[in-house]
Amino acid sequence: MTYHIGLDIETTSLHADDGIIVCYAIVGQEGITYSNIIKTPEEEAGLLRRLIADLCDLRVRHLDSKILSYYGYSFDYPMIITRLYDWKMYDEIRRFRQNFVGRDKHIDLYYVVRSNLLLKSRKLEDVCAYLGIPYQKPCESGKWVIEQWMAGNYDAVQDHCIQDAKILHVLHERLIETNLMER
Repeated sequence: MTYHIGLDIETTSLHADDGIIVCYAIVGQEGITYSNIIKTPEEEAGLLRRLIADLCDLRVRHLDSKILSYYGYSFDYPMIITRLYDWKMYDEIRRFRQNFVGRDKHIDLYYVVRSNLLLKSRKLEDVCAYLGIPYQKPCESGKWVIEQWMAGNYDAVQDHCIQDAKILHVLHERLIETNLMER
């Protein structure tokens, strides 16, 4: 049976050449959680090393695992790879791509939703509301994470990131229950 791992990242920009990754959360389907946040941009290389190590740790424990993401193909994965590239972490790029890139290793729930539901908004919180999944959005501003991180509210950012990684498991199960995707 496939083991699922929810992955979410928080960034200072939608573009990897303009911003950095400040936080990540990895949540295994049984609830095991890895999460890390940085306080300064100079700490990003260490955060990226830890992210790859944590993903690989779960992968070693659960060889038949898949990453769950929401818009991961178009945002999370390119952001991670670009930031690794910026830090010249070429071995980590190879490890990430080898272990977590590909249809047999990653399910992007955004594309499952996009292929099956014609909604006016495909934001995670709106999809959850439509499917009846409780989701606590921190606030209306899309810049909330950046504002909180810059203000030093690291726990709030990290809690939000963990919540998003956890909700991916709930969304995945709802999509299966309603026959919008197969197990």
